[in-house]
Amino acid sequence: MDIAVNFDKTPNSYSCVAENVIAALKGQNINAYRSAVGKIVIHKMYPDLLKAVQGAKNVAMVSVETTILNREHVSRLNGMDEIWAESVFVKNVLISNGVTCPIVCTGVPIDCGRFAPAAAPEGFVIGVVSTWDVRKNVQGLLSAFAGEFSGGEATLFLQLDVNGSKARNSVREQIQKIAPVGVVCSFDRAVDMPALYRGFSVLASASHAEGFGLANVEAMACGVPVISVPWGGPEDYMNDSTGFVLPYAVVSADAPYVGNWASIAIPQIRKALRAAKESFPERRRGASAFAREKYDYTVVAPIMVERIRALLA
Repeated sequence: MDIAVNFDKTPNSYSCVAENVIAALKGQNINAYRSAVGKIVIHKMYPDLLKAVQGAKNVAMVSVETTILNREHVSRLNGMDEIWAESVFVKNVLISNGVTCPIVCTGVPIDCGRFAPAAAPEGFVIGVVSTWDVRKNVQGLLSAFAGEFSGGEATLFLQLDVNGSKARNSVREQIQKIAPVGVVCSFDRAVDMPALYRGFSVLASASHAEGFGLANVEAMACGVPVISVPWGGPEDYMNDSTGFVLPYAVVSADAPYVGNWASIAIPQIRKALRAAKESFPERRRGASAFAREKYDYTVVAPIMVERIRALLA
């Protein structure tokens, strides 16, 4: 069986998800490959690039972050034969915005053999894997870190996806103004992600909105507990056995985003960071077990194969 997966190869979370889908399907003896031509085409594209292929069965693998979609995107989604939602939150948002084509909640496949636990690092290292964007709220996390820790008590390691030397210099200046000590920042796109995660005691996200949260689940698979709100995509996996849950309030999103997202108070982030320092080893096993049981290739791929066969029947 041949399955085309249509995606832009520019390194980002979309291409990572698409490549995971290809690898997971190959593990089920499906010949999946990058293409926009095939009997079935699985699309993992930005909304404005999503377009059904004539003569094919079209599947859109979808993530949304906030609660409102524009009408054009809803129309494009309704032109698909089926939608694979990356989380329960995504499915609910699509339905509430008028998407009427069949929706299946698949999750995102993770290679839990590659993203596997190792020994915990020495000291207390807080990892952040993010972009520098208002939605990600890295500034709020930095403020909480600077207010809670001093004197070498903890290290915050930022792995940021920022394009261009000018933009990177600007980000460095902003980081130094908020948290002048204890912060290490990297913009290296060629990093070995499993090795990076294994160097963290905990992965921290103060993000206002995630449709899934790929870095969160990859870190969990490596035995790294996660700090996050249980809202949006993370609601599917955030609990007291997988990490440290941030209290939140649902508020209107800041521009340019529309709809609602989660607001997190700085004192709550500080409290979670402190709790993680004191008890992160206790949640390592729970984090890795949950990721493996819910998102491993061998768990998610059979769901996808079943849907592919149904579409071809």
